[in-house]
Amino acid sequence: MRTFVAINFPDSLKNEIQDIQNSLKSYVKVARWIRMDNFHLTIKFLGEIDERGKEFAIEAIQQACNGLKPFEINFDRIGYFGTYENMRVIWIGMNENADKLVSLQNRIEMSFSDYGFSSDEKGFKPHITIARDVIMTRKIDISSFAIKLDELYVNEVSLMLSENKGKGFYYTPLYTFKL
Repeated sequence: MRTFVAINFPDSLKNEIQDIQNSLKSYVKVARWIRMDNFHLTIKFLGEIDERGKEFAIEAIQQACNGLKPFEINFDRIGYFGTYENMRVIWIGMNENADKLVSLQNRIEMSFSDYGFSSDEKGFKPHITIARDVIMTRKIDISSFAIKLDELYVNEVSLMLSENKGKGFYYTPLYTFKL
């Protein structure tokens, strides 16, 4: 089963993210827009695991999150991965207040390492993917888009199942740990 560790969002925040997507659509010629149901913040991508790996992943999440208190984060900027001519991903990210989120991600990495999972070599770049494989209609400065999302109250971390059902990926929580 294909899995990852994530922070899921309330519907109110998903609606705000979708509004940002809609504001960008007039500037985009082609893109694979992320469905509203799939908005989340990935903490760690695991890839394919079996039932034993799932149990280890649950234990690793419990170990990493044990004793943590809920916290708040703010998303306040938009950007992309790749080049302007070849945007792989348009994302919503954060400039500030990421310390507690980075601390959580570090704890997740260390805990999963204890259970034999490999570390993320790319480094953690907290973001919400809103579009993939983007071609713009005209040159614009994406980072100039002013965005303001409601503060996200992070009070749980989930092990997510990622399933390709022919019309894209669908994400389902397999396990959720309350902070």
